[in-house]
Amino acid sequence: MFPYRKSLANVGVNVKEISFKSAIAQRKVEPAGFAFFLVYEWNLSLDHHLIYNPESIDAVPVHVQTVAADLLQRSEKLTNVYHLKLQWARILAAFEQQNCNAQQDQVHHGVQSKKAANSTGGKTKRLTSHQNMGLVREFVQGGLNAYQVLECDDSYDTAAIKVNYKRIVLFMHPDKATTGHYAADISNFCMRFNVDVEDLQGRRRLFQAVQDAFVILSDPVTRLEYDCSLPFDETIPTPEQAKCCDFFSLFGPVFKSNARWSRVKPVPSIGDMDTPDIEVDAFYEFWRFFDTLRTFGHAAPHLIEEAESREHKRWMERENLKVQKKLIKRELARVQSLVELAYNFDPRVLRRRMREQKERDERAQRQLEAQLEKQRLEELEQQQKQQELEREQERIKCERLIIKKLYVMHSFYHFVGDNTFVALLQSFHKGRNLRRIWNDLLNSALMS
Repeated sequence: MFPYRKSLANVGVNVKEISFKSAIAQRKVEPAGFAFFLVYEWNLSLDHHLIYNPESIDAVPVHVQTVAADLLQRSEKLTNVYHLKLQWARILAAFEQQNCNAQQDQVHHGVQSKKAANSTGGKTKRLTSHQNMGLVREFVQGGLNAYQVLECDDSYDTAAIKVNYKRIVLFMHPDKATTGHYAADISNFCMRFNVDVEDLQGRRRLFQAVQDAFVILSDPVTRLEYDCSLPFDETIPTPEQAKCCDFFSLFGPVFKSNARWSRVKPVPSIGDMDTPDIEVDAFYEFWRFFDTLRTFGHAAPHLIEEAESREHKRWMERENLKVQKKLIKRELARVQSLVELAYNFDPRVLRRRMREQKERDERAQRQLEAQLEKQRLEELEQQQKQQELEREQERIKCERLIIKKLYVMHSFYHFVGDNTFVALLQSFHKGRNLRRIWNDLLNSALMS
C-alpha cells in the first residue's frame, strides 16, 4: 500500500507519522501527477485549488476534510510538505497552461476548419487518426461489417477499397435522386442492404456507415485495430482429432487462418508429404517464433479519446496496456500449443523420426557386430598366443629331456664300454622295447 493511502486509512489512529527519505519527497507513485493520484486513487472529489488550500474545504466528504486537516497538523512536523505542495502547485500551473493551449488549439483548429470548408465549397472531410478507437467500437457495435459495406474483403489494398468507396458513395449520396434503378456493379450492395425499401433517414445512416467504413479501412493502423476487433476462430484441433483425421486437411486451414496475424511476411505454407525436411523445419521454426499483429485494442477497458487530461490519458494507457499484454501472452501461448500439437502429429516428422530411429538401430547393430568381431579376434589371438606358449614350453621341456638323456648316455658310455653301447643302439634301432633297453642300460651300469 502506498504511504499516502496508509495515511488515509489510518486517520485518527495513533500510527507512525509520515516520513520521507530525503529533502525531496520520494513516493511510490507513477509519474501521472499528485492531483490525478488524489482524485483517482483516493477518490477525492475536489477541485485543484482545494488541494492547495485545505482550509477552504467545506462541502466535500468527511474523509477529505480529515485528510486536509491531518496535512495541516503535520505541516510543522514534516519538513518536506513544502516540497510536496510546491510540486502540486507546479502541476496545477501545468494543467492551467495545458488547458489554455488546448483552448487556443481548438480556436485555431476551428478557424482552419472554417477556412477549409469555405475553400472546398462547404464540404468538410473526416480526418483519420491511428488512435480513433471510438469510431471502430461504434462501427462494430452497430452490427455492420466494413468490408461488406464497401463490397471488398480483407485481401483488398487501399487503392481497391478507394475505388469501391467512390463507386458506392456516388450512388448513396443524399443529394442524389433515388429512381429505383441502379447499375449492375452496385446491385449486390443494394440487395444486401435493401436500399430500395429504405427511407431518407435510412439512406443517410447507410451513407454515414459507408463513410465510416472508408475512414476505418483507409488508415492502416485503424484498419488493423478493426481487423483485430472482428470475430476470429481461435479454436485449435484436439489430440483426438489429430489421431483420426488427415493431418493436412485438419491443420492446413488452421495455420492459414492464423497466418493473417503474422507480423513477418510471407508466411511459409504447411506443404504436403513430399515437402523436404529442411522446409518442414523452417515452417515450424517460423511458427515457434511467431510474432502476432493482434493488439486486442477492442478489449481495452478505457477509451483514450475520453481522457479528461494528460494524466488521465496516461493512466488509461497503462490500464489498457495491462489488459492487452495479458491477452497477447495468451494468444502466443495458444499459437505455441497449436505448433506443438501439429509437430507431434506431423506424418513427415513421424516418418523422419522412424527413419532416424532405424538408422540409429542399424548403427547400433553395426557397432555391436564390430565389437563382437573385435572380441572374437582378441580371443583367437589369445588362443594362438597360449598355444605358442604351450609349444614353447613343450620344446624347452623336450630339449631339457634330450640334454638329460644325452648326459646319461654319455655317462653310460663310459661305464659299459664301446661294444655294449653299440649293441644297445642297434637294439634301439631294431624296435625293441624302450623300457627293456633302459633296463639293460641300468643293468650294464650296475654290473660295471
